Amino acid sequence: MKGELGSGRWLHACWLEEQKANVHVSRVTEWQNVGLYEGFVMGVVFVGIHHCEYLFSIPDSVTNGQIFAVVGKYLDSHPEEWNKDADRLVVEALQAVWPYKK
Repeated sequence: MKGELGSGRWLHACWLEEQKANVHVSRVTEWQNVGLYEGFVMGVVFVGIHHCEYLFSIPDSVTNGQIFAVVGKYLDSHPEEWNKDADRLVVEALQAVWPYKK
């Protein structure tokens, strides 16, 4: 696994495996990274929704797959930020697409 656990670099490495899984499962070489990516992102979403409700406003109609894609595309577009903590990058990605609404 590339990058320090919990860093943006680490999360991006996990995202790369998630993308492989979405294309064709036989291309995945690091299955644990797929689970780590999905679990990590959804963990941040859960905390954001249930404990820090002013972070972002994800509509009920949004699927987990859409959330994974939004975070992954944000990571792809911001390699200069991979030195940040992964949880911070997930929040920034979600806020960019679904900012908090009163």
